[in-house]
Amino acid sequence: MTGSPARCALGRFTVNETVAVAPAATAGIRTGSPIVQPDRAARGRRYGDRVMEPLPADVASVLDALLDEADPAHALLRRQIPHLRVSGRCTCGCGTAYFELDTAAVESAPSGPGTVVAAEFQIYLVDGECPGEVLVFAENGYLSWLEVCSWSDTVDVTLATVQQSLRR
Repeated sequence: MTGSPARCALGRFTVNETVAVAPAATAGIRTGSPIVQPDRAARGRRYGDRVMEPLPADVASVLDALLDEADPAHALLRRQIPHLRVSGRCTCGCGTAYFELDTAAVESAPSGPGTVVAAEFQIYLVDGECPGEVLVFAENGYLSWLEVCSWSDTVDVTLATVQQSLRR
């Protein structure tokens, strides 16, 4: 992460490098962002008392692009993608997604204890402007969330913006 504070696309929360992050298994707000629980009527798998939303294609695509299969730790994280379910989303539309994962079904990656940035990508527009970044977080070796951050007051940074930048 850079030294600049990052915020979700509409500036509803701020994440600094030194922010302590609540455990991914903890329900509720993780980085100060408002989250939306999936609609119970939506198709999904029950996990505890919540219904988990299947992993959307755009989230899976970004995870696939950011986790380098040549990196052994990333390879283990990539194997977790088919098992991920979305437990919440940021309400601003940025694309930030929080994950639930049956850890008994997959092997953990060697990321060490606690929460780490497993992958990051700075987003560049056609004109060379860098309005934000996307971060993949792992907790205790398991994918925990995908964070879409914006530093721009003029560009809405979303997963679509990330995907366009990844194609360049």
